[in-house]
Amino acid sequence: AARGYARTGDGLLVDVTAQDVANVGPRSFSGGVVASAAEVQVFLDALLDGALLDAETVAAMQAPRCDEPEICTRGYGLGMAWNRTEEPLAIGHSGALLGVASYAYRFPEEGVTVVLVENLTGGGARDLAFLRSLVR
Repeated sequence: AARGYARTGDGLLVDVTAQDVANVGPRSFSGGVVASAAEVQVFLDALLDGALLDAETVAAMQAPRCDEPEICTRGYGLGMAWNRTEEPLAIGHSGALLGVASYAYRFPEEGVTVVLVENLTGGGARDLAFLRSLVR
């Protein structure tokens, strides 16, 4: 079974699997979802392709809410982050609990969805530039 890790203030790697299990459940912000990267990719593609919700809702999820939409480079729709601080455009979401993190983004202009999961809190993949480098 996979283990979850975190670094201490001194930089030591600590197995936090037991603590992580306590965080997953109906009271956690993650909703207690446990899935593989492949399952998340199938879900995100189905969601953004309109297989799960009507077209109007999917469009609202992908439209950033910002004060000046014509110059907006990043924002948040209905549950989806929207980021064009660099090319290509990225739409998706990331999240983490102690010992685990996930990153799921679609790059619609490239026709690619990238999902990364890691078993290290603050492992570094959160940098969207890294995710973009995978699709260029």
